[in-house]
Amino acid sequence: MSNPLRAKADTQLTTRSMESGKVIRTAKSANRRQTDTVVWWLFRLAFCALTIAFIFGIANVWASPAVVVKSKTNASDAQPAKTSAEDLQAEVSTMDRDVASQEKVFTAEKDELAHLNDATKFLMTATGIFAFLLGLASWKTLEDQRTAASENLKLQMQNIALQFAKTIDESNASLESVTRLRDEVQRDFPMFGRMRSNFARILHGLQSACERLQPDDDTYKSLHWDEEQRILFYESAITTSLLLDTKDHDKQLSEIYRLLGVFYGSRYCSTRKDSTKDSPRMDLDRSRYYFDRSIDLDPKNYLSYMHAGLFTQYYDDDELERASIDYFQRASAIGEDFQKPLLSIAMIELDGFGDPDRALRTLEQAKRRPKYDVDLDSPEPEYISYLESYALCLKAEKVAGDLMLEILMKALGKFAVGVQKDTPKMKEIFDADIDVFSRAFGKVPSLIPEFSALASKLTDAASNT
Repeated sequence: MSNPLRAKADTQLTTRSMESGKVIRTAKSANRRQTDTVVWWLFRLAFCALTIAFIFGIANVWASPAVVVKSKTNASDAQPAKTSAEDLQAEVSTMDRDVASQEKVFTAEKDELAHLNDATKFLMTATGIFAFLLGLASWKTLEDQRTAASENLKLQMQNIALQFAKTIDESNASLESVTRLRDEVQRDFPMFGRMRSNFARILHGLQSACERLQPDDDTYKSLHWDEEQRILFYESAITTSLLLDTKDHDKQLSEIYRLLGVFYGSRYCSTRKDSTKDSPRMDLDRSRYYFDRSIDLDPKNYLSYMHAGLFTQYYDDDELERASIDYFQRASAIGEDFQKPLLSIAMIELDGFGDPDRALRTLEQAKRRPKYDVDLDSPEPEYISYLESYALCLKAEKVAGDLMLEILMKALGKFAVGVQKDTPKMKEIFDADIDVFSRAFGKVPSLIPEFSALASKLTDAASNT
């Protein structure tokens, strides 16, 4: 953390440095202006001198004297030519004078051309010097503009640096204020200062306490008293999650709520089976509440749907049966490769609503799925055949005559496939359903021996296992 007083002093020092720099730049700019003024006046004097020289050269060119040669004629020229020797001698003398006059004209023209040549050289030299000085002045102007732009950019950068330093100081002051506020909150309310870490420990402890809970009606009876109290203790502590942002723990909380749903659902079932105790409906309602909360936090939690359907699967309550089918249907939509949700729906349609036709259609759908459940990859064709046999027996009770015989023959074939998986679990299921099978096959005496042999085989094999 930076000291505010030190930051303020640094800011003042920076400001003074900026002001000193500005004074120095002002003095430099004044000196530069003086220098530029002297150079400019010299450039003006040179320009004026060149201009005067240029004008003088032009005037000299145009003021050059023209050479005019006049021919002198004597009075004797107008007289008629004489053919005497004296006349010839006079003509020779006249021609000599003309030649001398032409030589003077030629010499004058030669002098005039030399004068023009010198004037041209002078003008070209003056023009070159003028162009050089003009280029030098242009370069000086561009250099001054570049220097001014560089100084302006440097000044802007220094202003930005000063503003940035000021912003940093303000941010440090704000951070220091927030830190002091946090320290005050931690001193006054130490629980909130460690709430996130405490919440993580609560989640871990509750998950550890619930790890022995299984989706079974009798799982509650297997809990020791201290395990049950630990679950209840952590359940009350988990309510503090409402004070925190738990988005990072949604999946973990979903699992916790699912386990609590299993805990209360199993407790309701256990006390319901115990004839010496009244079964509090509140446990079942709380179980459904926790399952729904688990689904809200993680709508893709397959086990939450399955366990919610299991602990609402009571055939003496139409409302619970419909709720159970709804949970299993949603589980079937998520676990589209699993047979178990559809088999659970078929059992409710058979034992709850007594509708074997709908159950048979549901079982046909289950046959097309490649896996039984999350913990069993292989399908269960024997169990499906057993349920089909049970459904056909219920359907045969509603008809008579040849149609009944046909349905029972088909049911016996399905039953023969179903008992091939002779496990204690299958025997337990068969013991609960034996009255339905016996009543249906008892209507056709010819089928009783074969049914009895298959039933004895299942019973004996399960007993020896």
